[in-house]
Amino acid sequence: MDKLKVAVICHVSNAEIRQNLDLESWTLKRLIKKILGRRSTINSDYSVWNTLMFHEFEAIEDIDFHAIILHPGMKYSLQEFDIRGIHYHCIKQDMETFSGKVFKNRNIFKCFWHNRKWIARVIDDIQPDVINLIAAESPFISLAGIDIDTTKYPFMVSMQTALSDPDFIENYPMNKVDYERRCEVEQAVLRRTKYIATDSSWYRAIAKQFNPGAEFLRYHFCVPNDFSMLNKNVEKEYDFVYFSNNINKAGDDAVKAFAIAHRQNPSLTLNMVGGYDDEYYTHINMLMIELGVKDNVTISGYYSTYNAALQQVLRAHNALIPIKVDIISGTIREAMMLGIPVVTYVTKGTPALNKEKETVLLSSINDYEDMANNMLRLVSDSVFREELIRNSEIYCQSNWNSRKNMLIQAKTYHCVYRHFHQKTPLPNEVTECLY
Repeated sequence: MDKLKVAVICHVSNAEIRQNLDLESWTLKRLIKKILGRRSTINSDYSVWNTLMFHEFEAIEDIDFHAIILHPGMKYSLQEFDIRGIHYHCIKQDMETFSGKVFKNRNIFKCFWHNRKWIARVIDDIQPDVINLIAAESPFISLAGIDIDTTKYPFMVSMQTALSDPDFIENYPMNKVDYERRCEVEQAVLRRTKYIATDSSWYRAIAKQFNPGAEFLRYHFCVPNDFSMLNKNVEKEYDFVYFSNNINKAGDDAVKAFAIAHRQNPSLTLNMVGGYDDEYYTHINMLMIELGVKDNVTISGYYSTYNAALQQVLRAHNALIPIKVDIISGTIREAMMLGIPVVTYVTKGTPALNKEKETVLLSSINDYEDMANNMLRLVSDSVFREELIRNSEIYCQSNWNSRKNMLIQAKTYHCVYRHFHQKTPLPNEVTECLY
């Protein structure tokens, strides 16, 4: 087989996709959310690593790439179109929530029938050679994995995180019932697949608890390699930036560490970039007042496009990213690619960034004092800061070349197909563990 038909099921939005969709008109609601700095999933970019993956596969000629996407706010149940050779199958996302309050007494496996029905229809229509589900931790999309005929299709699950990691709920703000429901789905999906893709040895160990016989494969988050659309010479306004899709993910930690550094250097400034809800906005402002840093912290809110968010991030000299749950947070990768020094936590993956040379400044989780010391070191030692930037640049060029990594992913799809149908052994190039 020269050209392999691959169906990738994922959650993503970008300007090109939205331009090709007939979306419901919620103009006033979107405007209000933008003014208040809140995220509007109807008209904003998210899961940018999937967008970047699509861009790379546009140039890969031996894969017939089909993106099956759940997208909110669509007028119709299914809209299909092609962009530069990628086939997009967009399904109107069921807005049913899976929060603990709603699903406390319901069977999670009987939820999201609309999403599942339409994903199954698209798969039947495509008849792919390989199916790749990205995001086992998100029931509104990953429940589709329960319905896939795994005797007919080679079914591969890419792990973005591992909810079933016992450390997860300790380090991430999530409703307990919601967390338990999500774990049920994640584990059920992992049990059903023969192929689990993750670069993390820790995530592989978690997944093996539920599927010890699975084949483990590489999985790369795409990171931006081209910043020509950004003004990298933008005037710096802040000493540090904390940015995330939702700032409640680690906003408290960022403010607490910043407050300690601020006591030593009262001129320090912090910019917080990302979405939030009313409750968290009130909470984080009260915390800033309590710690005496309200006048030195600016909350810029959510930017609807990825480039606009990165442009705002570039207004800071340094990045403060106290993420506790990811192997290596996407925001760490982005800051490093932008040439912005990073202060972050020791997670299951971040020590690998300093294996050969120091590229980021690490502190133990919740060690705000040490994190503050690292922040102060960055602003006081320009020679050390420049060395960190150089080391980071070398690491990024060596490890995060999206073109190279997506060529490996394309090869992985071919290897999975041959392994499933012909029992051909999987080569080390597509199975090795990186972290």
